[in-house]
Amino acid sequence: MTGLPKKFAKMGFKKGWRLYKQLKTKTKTKPRAKVKTTRGKKTMTKKRKGKKAVPKSTMEKVLSSVIKIALPVAYGFTRDKISNGIDSILDKTGIGERIPATEFTDEGLILATAWGVGKMGANKSPIGRQVLKVVDIVEKARIGETLSDIQQKNNNNTSSSSNW
Repeated sequence: MTGLPKKFAKMGFKKGWRLYKQLKTKTKTKPRAKVKTTRGKKTMTKKRKGKKAVPKSTMEKVLSSVIKIALPVAYGFTRDKISNGIDSILDKTGIGERIPATEFTDEGLILATAWGVGKMGANKSPIGRQVLKVVDIVEKARIGETLSDIQQKNNNNTSSSSNW
């Protein structure tokens, strides 16, 4: 049985064995040629250029609140004129007679036009976004109103026929 050599045994059990193992493993490994590593240039990362938040002035705040109030009013004021114009165009061309749901044609055409205008780039400006939002809300509300009127007519027709 081979034990710890005297040279390492004098150092103590723990320290001797540790140094003996280190020496033994060092002699077993063959020396290797050092591989030369090349390092690339160190470059500093670019800083992100973000937009700084600029606080709105009081005039801009007032204008934006006035615009938010004035846009629906202005659209409501001109809405009937737009609807009458669409109806007259449909009557002149004869398309209105071919479309089955004539109650919703002007709302549908206005929504489609607003969608197309938004896709063409009107959504990029804040006022354009607000206008398209108003048009969308008003037209969808008018569709709901028309549906309610149709339902009321149907209820009136059924109640009058049940009286007989």
